[in-house]
Amino acid sequence: MITPILAINMQVRCSDGCVHDDVKMFVRDGQKVFMGCDGCEIAGVESIEQATAVVPPMMLLAAMQQCEEAV
Repeated sequence: MITPILAINMQVRCSDGCVHDDVKMFVRDGQKVFMGCDGCEIAGVESIEQATAVVPPMMLLAAMQQCEEAV
């Protein structure tokens, strides 16, 4: 199954205060997944500082609203 990327070139801030650049976001199994440029998943994303959407803004918003928050 192909997982479409929703946003690229993201800068995200995690709950522990660290900042990650060049992050991609996609949806897998109903949850947002943030992937670093090294291919590792980034957990605990608290805020998105900047991003480039690769889908129309309304589609991005709808996808993010339908996702469950990871526990």
